[in-house]
Amino acid sequence: MLGALGALGSASGGDAHSDTGRAERIVVAAVDGPITPISAGFVIRTLEVAEERGNALFVLELDTPGGLEESMRDIVKAFLGSKVPVAVLVGPPGGRAASAGAIITMAAHVAAMAPGTNIGAAHPVAIGGGEIDGTMREKIENDFLAHVRALAAERGRNAEWAEKAVLESVSATAEEALELGVIDFVVRDLGELMEEVDGLTVVVDGDEPVVLKTADAPVERIEMSRKEGFLFVLSNPTVAYLLGILGAYGILFELWNPGTLFPGIVGGICILLAVIGFQVVPISWAGVGLIGLAMLFFMLEVKVTSYGALTVAGILCMVLGSIVLIDEPSLAIPVVSVVLPVVAFTLLFFLAVVGMALKAQGARVRTGAEGLIGCIGQVRSVLDEGGRPYRVFVNGEYWFASAEGGRLDVGDSVRVVAVEGRYLRVEVER
Repeated sequence: MLGALGALGSASGGDAHSDTGRAERIVVAAVDGPITPISAGFVIRTLEVAEERGNALFVLELDTPGGLEESMRDIVKAFLGSKVPVAVLVGPPGGRAASAGAIITMAAHVAAMAPGTNIGAAHPVAIGGGEIDGTMREKIENDFLAHVRALAAERGRNAEWAEKAVLESVSATAEEALELGVIDFVVRDLGELMEEVDGLTVVVDGDEPVVLKTADAPVERIEMSRKEGFLFVLSNPTVAYLLGILGAYGILFELWNPGTLFPGIVGGICILLAVIGFQVVPISWAGVGLIGLAMLFFMLEVKVTSYGALTVAGILCMVLGSIVLIDEPSLAIPVVSVVLPVVAFTLLFFLAVVGMALKAQGARVRTGAEGLIGCIGQVRSVLDEGGRPYRVFVNGEYWFASAEGGRLDVGDSVRVVAVEGRYLRVEVER
């Protein structure tokens, strides 16, 4: 994600003037995860609810690794044009407002962080995570610097530190951010924040001062709708990635075992859910192609004797494809905690399949004419026809047969020792 830190807003203490508005209720929304069109839509919808309530303070509880630039800009625009005061609380302890989350935090009228959180790391990076060189790098950096300066001027924040976040990827702890003038408060939770901002005057919608009366204000929490929550989970690139891999397993298992149905149905559903999730995050088709090629190599390992070459190639394609799959670096799939375990599981899965295939190839044939060899049958009648004087019943069928080792009688048990066209050669079962 191309993120940048903007200086935060014009939160200032003071008494209310006679013409000021009053914020006497609190509307709270929480985003714990990447900034995507789904989370951006939820934040903007909840802000609109706060504006409809009137006399409200909108609070966004935020813990995010970053996200999409377009979604971040949508939220920032909504904050800058809000008709009610906006506060962002980065938490809980251990949380972060990285990349896009940093800009969103800086765009609020009031910015606060819980102890143990951090903010920053907004240097522009190339698609796939590499560095940007030359003219393109300069253009991107200048664009974000301009955006940061505009936020700093609007909210009265530390523009110098914000520019360093873009140019040098600096980050700050909650205490450092407070000392640097990047945020307004360090608080443990929402209740402590409401105590800190009680009586504060902020300028809303350009020039309208609003006094925050939050000490005993009622709190209204708005959760994501079921649809928003479902799509938000699917829009997490890691979830979509795992669903896609699981779907591939199901489809391949169905192809190897036609008619089992259940793996194919589950695999198809997982693939469709993964497609829905990947619609809201930028993906690299090169990554998709590499993962598909890996699956092909693993599948061919069952059919082709490659002495492990196809397996090694499949592992390499799987790792590389998973790393470059997401074009947004801040949303990249974790390599150690997700990609490597998935690759290991995939390898074990296909090794198990190869083992079963080899075992099946080495097993005795149990169908067709060759499957009759070794079967036990019974003499049903004695004939004298062309050197094959017996009619035997073997494996549910009648056959003409000749005997080895002497004459047979009706009722004798025999073992099939050879199949010669439409006739059997048998011996007495001892």
